[in-house]
Amino acid sequence: MNFVASVADAPSTPGGYALALRLDAPLDIRVGKISATLPVGDYLYCGSARGPGGMRARLARHMRKNKRMHWHIDQLTAGASLLGAYIVEGGDECALNAALADLPIPIAGFGSSDCRRCAAHLRFWPEGAALPSDWENARKAAHLPLEGGRSRGVAAREGVDSPIAGAHPTPRLRRDPPPRGEGGARIGTGLNVKRRNQNQS
Repeated sequence: MNFVASVADAPSTPGGYALALRLDAPLDIRVGKISATLPVGDYLYCGSARGPGGMRARLARHMRKNKRMHWHIDQLTAGASLLGAYIVEGGDECALNAALADLPIPIAGFGSSDCRRCAAHLRFWPEGAALPSDWENARKAAHLPLEGGRSRGVAAREGVDSPIAGAHPTPRLRRDPPPRGEGGARIGTGLNVKRRNQNQS
């Protein structure tokens, strides 16, 4: 595993990656018929790149603000700052997601519509929550200092405005306690989730 803070540092080979993103303001998103508000804070999104250009091309797309909304993650990258990416050449998004099982799932089904193994491919990263040791070692090997608990990463190097926020409170449920997904993963933490009427667009 490696941590890259610039698209130029990402290989053009297939593999799995985990985007580190920051929201400085709440963001309304939609996953199927579920609408939700993601709270301020940091997130990790696990994906894979198998097409031409590999992970470099995929990360470059994630960084573009003006793009056609195709995947769930496009809604998040349009409103968030990209801090960097943990990458594994030849890796698998589900394996990366499984390694983050201790982090809460903010909304079920996000990024995993075609996945039968994972409840979601997006994780909320609470302030102070530790990542697996190999993830932390990858970041340290990239010589990226932490500022305000996180690295500025890609956003800083690519000229994207990414102010370092202070401590982010762990999001609280606004409704009933969240159900648990596969493997006991927590679902729905920190979100105001509303299921839309079937007749609504």
